[in-house]
Amino acid sequence: MTLWCNKKLRQLCVALCLCLGFTSGAHSSPVIADLSAYHVDIDSSFRGTRLFLFGARNDPGRLYIVLRGPNQTYTVRKKERMLGIWLVGQQVTFENVPQLYTVIGAKNNFDPAIQPYLAALNIGFDHIPMLTKNTVDEKTRLEFSQALADIKRKQKLYAEQSESLRTLGQTLFKANLDFPDSISRGAYTADVYLLDEQGVVGMQSLPIDVKQKGLEAFISNAAQQFPMLYGLCAVGVALLLGWGANTLLRRLNLN
Repeated sequence: MTLWCNKKLRQLCVALCLCLGFTSGAHSSPVIADLSAYHVDIDSSFRGTRLFLFGARNDPGRLYIVLRGPNQTYTVRKKERMLGIWLVGQQVTFENVPQLYTVIGAKNNFDPAIQPYLAALNIGFDHIPMLTKNTVDEKTRLEFSQALADIKRKQKLYAEQSESLRTLGQTLFKANLDFPDSISRGAYTADVYLLDEQGVVGMQSLPIDVKQKGLEAFISNAAQQFPMLYGLCAVGVALLLGWGANTLLRRLNLN
């Protein structure tokens, strides 16, 4: 499988080089990128997967790739010990936080001169947008947002990677986009940025659709589209299973 992927990537890179050669006389975009696939299918045997991003840059600059999505709401609760008992203390709710966030860049790529652009584009852990639903002071917001980011790192949903970005000469590049088995379905994006001290040289956004398939997809869609019917069916199945188990136990006891 690995050999096939490497062979496929080499073929894609060669094709890209040919395309660039044919279009060298025309105006080229500062950065061009593509994906090995634009969708990820989740089923009962899903254990995570990896997509390949490859492309070329036609202008100098620092390259960043950010994989993120979909936005969700999270509530972080702080445990407090009182009279020997652990109780739920203060809690902070964050809105529109990406469930998955991976930033990929070459080593020593975070130049202080482009920090304002990184902040504006939400590139890097320090710039992940974490807006609170409830009003809290900045110290508390930072404490709870850091706790949320730490949880995401342990779940392998937040990551900073430099080794995933490989360059081939001064133009071509490729990167690995990892999707752990804990991702949820929804719309994701792989954003490719080319920056320099003057700002954004080039940018391209590639959509990735993560969806369920098989029986899990049917059940999930039924629960969302027909919640009342789904609830009634769930109760009916539970009653039927309970009745069957009770009948079997009674027959075993009689024997």
